[in-house]
Order: sequence, then C-alpha cells, then structure tokens
Amino acid sequence: MKKWILPLLLIVLSNAALQAQEGFHVGARMTPLASFLINQDDWDESAGNLDIAPTYNFGFGLHTQYSFTDYVGIAVSPFYATWGQRYENANTNAEWYQQLQYVRVPIAFRFNTDPYSTAMFVFETGPELGFLAGASTDANGDIEERYDIAPEDYNGIDLSWTLNFGAGFNLSDYLTLDVLIKLDYGLSEVESEDYKPTLIGLDNRGKTNHGVPAVVVGFNYLLN
Repeated sequence: MKKWILPLLLIVLSNAALQAQEGFHVGARMTPLASFLINQDDWDESAGNLDIAPTYNFGFGLHTQYSFTDYVGIAVSPFYATWGQRYENANTNAEWYQQLQYVRVPIAFRFNTDPYSTAMFVFETGPELGFLAGASTDANGDIEERYDIAPEDYNGIDLSWTLNFGAGFNLSDYLTLDVLIKLDYGLSEVESEDYKPTLIGLDNRGKTNHGVPAVVVGFNYLLN
C-alpha cells in the first residue's frame, strides 16, 4: 500500500500544477514607447521647415487576465501614458512637444504556446479605448499661439487597435514575466473638429491618428 502513496501524491501535485495555469492573473506593466501623431499634411510639410522629431515617453499600469484554457484567455490591461508629437522649426530653432495624457484600456484576446515550458510565445490583440486626461504644449523658444494646445482641442475618447507579441517566461509556478512588442494604431480622429489645430495653415486639415510602437515589460501572478 505504501508503495502507491508517492506515485499518487505526484499525480495529485501534477494535476494541481496543470490546473493552476488556468484562472485569474493579476500583475503590473511598464511600457517605454515612441509616439507619433500621424497626419499627412504634417508629413508633407516635414520636407520643408517643419521637422517631426522622435517622441519618447513611457506608460505604466495594471494587467488582469483570465485564462479559459492553458492557451487562450482575455486580458484587460489599463495604463496611463503620455502620447503626442515633438516638432522643430528649422527657421527659428523653436521646439515644441504636444503632450496628450491618456488613461488607456486595451481589451485583448490572448494566446500563448506551451505554458509549462521555461519560455513561451505570447500574442495579444484587440481594441483599445483611450480617455483623455490632459493636453499641453511644452515649448523651447518662441512658437505661434496656435501651437499652444488645451484639452478641448482634442477628442475626449480615442479608439485604437493594439497588437502585442513576444515572449513569456515562467519564473515560478505562479509568477511569469512578459516581454512584448506593442503596436498601437489609432482608428479614430485625435483632433477636435471644433478646433482642428493646423501646423501649416490649412483650412481643410486632414485626419490625425495615433501611431505608437512600444515595449511592454510586465509581471503576472496567478491567483488560485
């Protein structure tokens, strides 16, 4: 009888570990990012006096995930971030940074490969809602008044699509580390139609979208 105790105990523990991969996960994420306000008029003007400069910032937030199976689940990862665009004027040497602060809520389908290996492939995709929390201009040098923005110059709700892919690492039976490439593309107009700020004096300024590549570093803890 005793010789069966150890094998049975191992089976029970093995099943517990297998079951532990399914369920509710919570964690935290940090996101270094580069942001762009994509507008064809601005990109056309960038060949002249207006230079579109690299715009770097970061975001931070929470991660929640429910895994229906070992491989498939849904993730909601609200975070706070500053997006926007940095510009330079070649004639005046003025620089300005249009900063848009958002609380963003991605709701993503999540897929991963074998969760019992040391490392696994992770894929997330889905819609992302952005709620404008603030807008301001950080300027160095003299800039025109029209470049000095306020929150009412931009739409309060922004819709984008997010695509995340990369690797997950098992640090313990309950703790994992995700390192992902994150790509966000705006589906809705960023600028308010009532204001429609223009960098080049056009009355019929085109649509402006967000474009944000980023890196996600996050820790997830499995709750039983």
